[in-house]
Amino acid sequence: MEGDREATGHWKRMGRKKQPKYLIQLLEKLNPSREFEGVQKFDSKQVPSLDFEEPPNCWALPVVTLTSIAVAISKSDFCPVKELIKCVNEGLKYIRVIENNLDIKRDLTNIRNAAQIVWAGVDLHYRWLDVELLEIAVEGKSLKDIISELSDIAKNKFMELRKNDVTFCLSYSPSKWPVKVLAANSMYRICQTLLLTTDNRSSECSKVMFERLTAMIADIIGACLTNLQLAITMKCHQTTIEQREECVRHSIHLLGETEKVLEILSCQQLMSSNPQKLACINEWRAVTREKDQQHCQSSPTSSDSDFSISSDLYLNID
Repeated sequence: MEGDREATGHWKRMGRKKQPKYLIQLLEKLNPSREFEGVQKFDSKQVPSLDFEEPPNCWALPVVTLTSIAVAISKSDFCPVKELIKCVNEGLKYIRVIENNLDIKRDLTNIRNAAQIVWAGVDLHYRWLDVELLEIAVEGKSLKDIISELSDIAKNKFMELRKNDVTFCLSYSPSKWPVKVLAANSMYRICQTLLLTTDNRSSECSKVMFERLTAMIADIIGACLTNLQLAITMKCHQTTIEQREECVRHSIHLLGETEKVLEILSCQQLMSSNPQKLACINEWRAVTREKDQQHCQSSPTSSDSDFSISSDLYLNID
């Protein structure tokens, strides 16, 4: 037992030495009163669909799409963009842990692959698919022009790719669409959502929009990472006896890495005490809509439906 405690302490200390400092800085901007509202606001129901059905979302795809837009609108000061990319890079590491362990049916595999392909281009080349993001924000273009152009590019790409794969797209559910079709649909919907509340104010508005995008990214990553403890537990339970020791060691290291992250998230309010309802972004958005409808039907009072997340996790290593 003493040896187990020493080993646990060792791996947790090792994890603490690798805490994601950029991600922590991003999550420290979370406002507890906002209740991760960016999870709902990035995609509006008012935006018409490009097809008969909409594909589901994963946590990563809206994050990388919003970051792509943030790159495109940054005309002059690029330092905040570089910082944001570092934050997102660190956040995606933990999003992958969560989606790998909680997307048990693998229903979101294509959508998650779309996020990975988009992010590889943005992170390495400031490119969304084959679009050079830094070339869009040329002198004289308004913020609305930039977002409209991105939206048009995405819509045209969606139509072209879908036409090339029309039999496939008609034969399978939207979650099985080709990854570039899914990426284009995400970009179109998010740009159109932003245009609903964007005016034509000049350079100052680009900074305001960047802050707005950053806040939505922080909300989505933060909401996703409230599932980290559940994902770690599931990972340990799903491994074989032979893999159990290594898995537990990795989990303890991960808890050390994310200790500050979990501490920050423990101050946030959750809308449900049922982890299964918050594990998937689509379910989270459904819970939010349901709560908003209930709020409209009753006077605003403190409710038993708000729950805080604990920063404590206990692993059974039997």
